[in-house]
Formats: sequence, C-alpha cells, structure tokens
Amino acid sequence: MAPQLYTIQKSNPNHKTSTNWKRQKLEEIRKSGSNLPKPTKTNNRLHTTPVTRERAGNRDAREAILSRGHKAGDRDVRETIPSQRHKAGKTDAKRAIAFQRRNRTTIEKKACHRRQTIRTPILPHVAAGIAKNTTFIVSVFIFYTNHFYTTWNWKGYSIRYQCAGTSGPALVLVHGFGANSDHWRKNTPILGKSYRVYSIDLIGYGYSDKPNPKEFGGEPFYTFETWGEQLNDFCLDVVKDEAFFICNSIGGLVGLQAAVSKPEICRGLMLINISLRMLHIKKQPLIGRPFIRSFQNLLRNTPVGKLFFKSIAKPETVRSILSQCYHDSSQVTDELVEAILRPGLEPGAVDVFLEFICYSGGPLPEDLLPLVKCPVLIAWGEKDPWEPIELGRAYGDFDAVEEFVVLPEAGHCPQDEKPEMVNPLIESFVARHSNSSAALAPGI
Repeated sequence: MAPQLYTIQKSNPNHKTSTNWKRQKLEEIRKSGSNLPKPTKTNNRLHTTPVTRERAGNRDAREAILSRGHKAGDRDVRETIPSQRHKAGKTDAKRAIAFQRRNRTTIEKKACHRRQTIRTPILPHVAAGIAKNTTFIVSVFIFYTNHFYTTWNWKGYSIRYQCAGTSGPALVLVHGFGANSDHWRKNTPILGKSYRVYSIDLIGYGYSDKPNPKEFGGEPFYTFETWGEQLNDFCLDVVKDEAFFICNSIGGLVGLQAAVSKPEICRGLMLINISLRMLHIKKQPLIGRPFIRSFQNLLRNTPVGKLFFKSIAKPETVRSILSQCYHDSSQVTDELVEAILRPGLEPGAVDVFLEFICYSGGPLPEDLLPLVKCPVLIAWGEKDPWEPIELGRAYGDFDAVEEFVVLPEAGHCPQDEKPEMVNPLIESFVARHSNSSAALAPGI
C-alpha cells in the first residue's frame, strides 16, 4: 500500500493547531502499515521530512514554517520572517518604514534650508548695516563714481595721487604727518564738481614709495625741502598748470616751502591748522637740546625706536590718538582708523616715522610766511589740542595772510571732521583768486 502523506493545508477551515493532535494522526497512519518515519522533536518544533518538502513543491516557505507562526501566538506571520525584523526587535516593518520616511523628510528639509540660505541675497543686510552711517554711504558713492587714484613716477619713485573733476582751477590737497590722500576723501569728490582736484601722497607716506633714509649717506631725506620739490614737480608733470595748495598740519609747511621755492606755480595757499613745530630745536631750551638729540639718536639707531612704533601701530592706539585731535570723537570711525593705519604697516613705514619725529631742524612757519608772494588764508579749529589756536593767531599778522578764520567745535583736522565748513571755505577762497593768472606754458 502506497504511503499516505499528511500535509497541513492553511485553507482547511477544520485544521487544528494542536501538536498532540498531529502526533495522534501520524500514529494512526503508522499502525495502518505506513512506512513514515517517526517524528522527531527538536526545540518543541515539528520538522517535516525531505519528502514532505519535495511534495510541497511551489508552496511558499511561509506555509512550511507555519508552526512557528502558531508558536508566536497572535503575532502576524509577517513579523516573524524577515531577518531585518528580528534584528529590529520590537520595531515592526511599519515603524521601520516610518523612520525612513522621517529621515528622508529631515534630509530634504535640511537641503531645502541650505538652498534657501545660499539663495538669500546678502545685499539688503549689508545695506542695512551701512545705512547707520549716511555720511559714509554718500562719501563712498561719490568716491567711486567721481574720482580715481593712480601713480606718478618721480625720480624713480612711485607716487600715488587721487583726482577728481575735469574743469576749473587746479587744487592740490596736501595731508599732514602720518596721513595720506585718503584723509581728503570728504573733500576731493565734492570739490571735484567745480575744480580739478588732486590729493597726493607725499613720498614716505600713504601708498607712495618709502625709501630707506639711511640710503642717502647720512643726509636728511624726509624734509620740507624734499616734499616742496615733489609738490612743484607734481604740478609741472601731472597738473600741468598753476594750482592752489590746500594743506593741513605739516602739509602747510610743505605748501609754504613749495610756494617760496617756485612762486610762479602757487596761485594761493590755504593753511588748515598748520603745524607750529613745537618740537623744533629752536623752540627748546638750551639746556635741554643735548638730551633731545640723545633721545632722537636712541630712537633712530637702536631697536627702541621700532619697539615704540610697534606699540602705537595698532587699531586701538590709532583710534585713541585720533580721538584726542578730533573734537568730535564720533568722527573717528573704523574707516578713518583703517585709512590711517594700513599704509603705516607697509615696509619702510617705520623708518620714515622715526626719521621724521627725529627731524627737529628745517624751516618754521614764521620763517616762510614773510617770503610768500601769493595770497594766504589760515583756518584753525578752535578745539585743536595739539596746535593751540592762541599761538596760531599770531600768524594772521603776516602781510601775506589775508584772513584768519576760526572753525568752531573743530579739532586738528577740520577738513575731515567738519567738511561742511571747510569745503565752502575752500570754494570761496579759490573763487576770489581764480582769475588772477593763466595756465603755465609748456616746459615751465
């Protein structure tokens, strides 16, 4: 008799899930003469024979291990098959899928945020920050639209200058000690609307070349004679015309020296808080002069000088110094500090600095004013702590000085601190004397 195979049919509604019931059925088949092997029990699970698995054919593996699904109690068969679900522990497939979706959503949100961040225009934020200083906006706009800077070769040295305007009388603006042509940034573009305006970096300052003074065989190089010659040559080579010299601080001595050396070039001088040169050797007591020279040699010829320069060539120190000479400290902006400090950090600047602070000779204003042939206007900030106006008033008594103007609530650099007062004063002075002479002939 052919053996009768017992198979478990999942679709049989009368199918019983008890293991004892399965064993009883197998015993009945064996007693009837079947050669089926005795079932074995391993880990309380019923194992089917190879014949059973072969006869199962194309049945899904889930039906072959149905008993494991019954052992799982009320758990769904789907929770017991995939290995990933076993590893996930209590997390079922739905929770795994939900996690993946949440993770994908988070990644998409981050990517979207990055795109939005990159595409966010920064101009409104920059504009909002700059808008806090309206004067800065106007000056920068005019600066970049109405004038430019370039260089001029003088005796083999590169000299930077800025210019604005294409018509009208020529004006040359001369800065003071430690400054440069950027100190006239509030004047050059405004005056350029009516005049041809040039602001120059004296050799050794700003972005002009800074030759080492020791290269000149011990002879002083950074003197008012050198700078006066530079100024006159600039008018001959670049301006190609007579010019009005508008000068601040030691720039006033430069303008005076140039006007005395070649009076045919200078049409008029405006001296704004001209330096009194209180450290000049003539203004020191006789008993103190040897000590002054010894101190100057110490600064110039030993590391002490460079250590001193390094201690003051810092933004906070420059800001502090400027806050002393500006009566309105709110005008000491980051832009101003940067304009003064940055050129001072260039190679050679320290040697120029030490050379000039040790320069206690040369002319004084009272020596040059009697020799000037052109009209002179002196303007003075009444709150200047470095050059007291009480001492400056004496310069108004010289014959060449047609007017002494007091600038209220202004310090040592009124052209930058109070441009709204200085610019009209320059315009009125130039207007009074602009028709007095003609352009220079070529070759003069």
